[in-house]
Amino acid sequence: MNWFEPAVVGIRPINFPYKGGIDQFLSGAFERYRWPIKQIDLVTPQGVESISAYSSFYENAVLLGKLSDGIQSCLNAGPAEPGELAGWARVIMQWGGVFTRPGNGAWLDKMADNLDDYFKRALPALIADDSQDLMEVVDLRSNAGTTKIHSLALPNFVIYDSRVAAALAWFVKSWAETSARAIPVHLRFGCMRANTKKRPLTPRTPDAQVFKYFSPSGKIREHRKHATWNRRANWIIEQMTKAPTVNATAERLPRIWSGREIEAALFMMGEDLTEALS
Repeated sequence: MNWFEPAVVGIRPINFPYKGGIDQFLSGAFERYRWPIKQIDLVTPQGVESISAYSSFYENAVLLGKLSDGIQSCLNAGPAEPGELAGWARVIMQWGGVFTRPGNGAWLDKMADNLDDYFKRALPALIADDSQDLMEVVDLRSNAGTTKIHSLALPNFVIYDSRVAAALAWFVKSWAETSARAIPVHLRFGCMRANTKKRPLTPRTPDAQVFKYFSPSGKIREHRKHATWNRRANWIIEQMTKAPTVNATAERLPRIWSGREIEAALFMMGEDLTEALS
């Protein structure tokens, strides 16, 4: 945390290379944020919401605010209407480009009538400190698809997808090299392969032997593993939003981040580690 904080608040350069140049500071990666890659028209339970291709972070934030309000209102209003709750979950996945990914749409269709019960069990377990809580959710689904739903249904819960995982792992590796330390097990972030057919595959881990790939798409233990890494990412990023700024100087004032902004910067860094590993 002490090493990461100056990089996050902008006191220490990160000098992260990517195909278009170098992000000298984390703010450079954040400013590059663009999503989605094509226009999306979302049919929400309250009407159609659209977002243009390559919209900025702030344009996405407006849309995500509406989606978050929608699903949270639905969950907090008592027994949720199955169709309405499933509708919000569906458009969140569609925004993230994961609804048609293997299993996500089918899972949502299968769970549609039981989503309210599922979220009432799963959401508290995802933010609990005790890992035993996750063990008690026998039908837990935590992957790059559902993390987007969890992120908008819960406070201070980041989206843990392959890009964010790759960037966090890159930072941990950099910390270990700079500090001449071995990487402890609890910081060996689980990474996921890029969802692409391009060859060669886009690297989404800085070291596949240390930050191993896993696929949270089938067995329950893989979903629990994803949830565990998601929670650890939450802890780190939330702490960075509260980071003290004693390292600030007159020449380089600190940047105060929200968790979503840090996540967005990591998202852009983790898009492709090719240049960072060369």
